[in-house]
Amino acid sequence: LAPELKPELLAELAKSGEMREVTLGGAAKYFYVRAIEGTDLYLALAVDKSLALSPLNALFWQALIMLAVILLVVVPLAGLVVNKLLQSIRHIHDTMLEIANGGGDLTRKIRVEGSDEVAETAEAFNRFLDQLRSMFARIEKESVELTAGVKDIHDVVDILSIDSQRLAELTAENAAATPAITVSVAPIAPSSQDADKLAKDTDG
Repeated sequence: LAPELKPELLAELAKSGEMREVTLGGAAKYFYVRAIEGTDLYLALAVDKSLALSPLNALFWQALIMLAVILLVVVPLAGLVVNKLLQSIRHIHDTMLEIANGGGDLTRKIRVEGSDEVAETAEAFNRFLDQLRSMFARIEKESVELTAGVKDIHDVVDILSIDSQRLAELTAENAAATPAITVSVAPIAPSSQDADKLAKDTDG
């Protein structure tokens, strides 16, 4: 036995019932002691500390290597993905500003790349622009038809105005001719009466 294992130390270790770290022969060891009942003997178990911790040390180094891989590979890749998403969002933002500041040019579209949520947003915005373009085209067509209808109505009103003016002129001419006709008929009345009297005398 190692000279460090004195009876007092063995008794103390056996009484605690715990594994302790002790130095035996200049090497650190985990030491466990248990008293054998009915005797003055002890059952001791000594495990080299470096040997016991070697799996933990290996696991520790594996964890460090994995962390290094994550920092060197995964983080840059994640940064590229995030940067691509941000570029897509910035592209959508810039295109919307160009449409707003360009007099509402609805012929422009957002370039759709990929199939993620940002691409779906760009595609939905393009469909919205298509609907707006179709709606404004219908409004323009209906405006042209309405303008043509208003022009037709204006032409009809002009014709009615000309006809009304002509009718008024004819009415005025007829009104002026009526006194002349009356004057012409007046001398005929006495002559008719004389002719009637002569006819009666002749019959008599």
